[in-house]
Amino acid sequence: MKKLFFASLALFLVACGTRQSFIGIDPYTPTASSQVQNRSVIIANVSDQRAKKDVIAMIKDSKGNISEYVVSNTDIAGYFKTALVTELASRGVGVNGEGSDIVNVAINELNANLSGYEKDNMQANIKVTLTIQKDSGLITKNYADKQTKFQLIPTGSAFSPLIKSALDDMVKRVADGILQN
Repeated sequence: MKKLFFASLALFLVACGTRQSFIGIDPYTPTASSQVQNRSVIIANVSDQRAKKDVIAMIKDSKGNISEYVVSNTDIAGYFKTALVTELASRGVGVNGEGSDIVNVAINELNANLSGYEKDNMQANIKVTLTIQKDSGLITKNYADKQTKFQLIPTGSAFSPLIKSALDDMVKRVADGILQN
């Protein structure tokens, strides 16, 4: 009887524990048509400055307890750099050639959560710092974005399109920031 009790208790604790799921992010597709810019920049560094680089999202139950952690299979800084190079190239900007502008990007925050069944129950937040070293000095810009949507079924895979949308929108904003300065 004692063994059955402990076996039941162990099964209960395992079943009630927090789950972990993994998501991937599809490659970036630029939206800008090819334009000719007489400009070249060097993307020196894109760094992931988030405190927790492994967990990208959480699902909370009705009591606010975390029921699932979502981890990205994609290197976020690598994705952002590749997407930024692709976006700038699609706009006709020479990248990593002989440019006088040196660009650094820091991803300070990227997280998402899903809680409840109310309107816009899933949200993603992203904060990025863009630094451009020009001959005339240093330019620093901070960008932030919050995206929300309704998700009926709380699964980890539901985060992939929301995270991709937040990242892709931020790539476009950072590309705009580079071109405006």
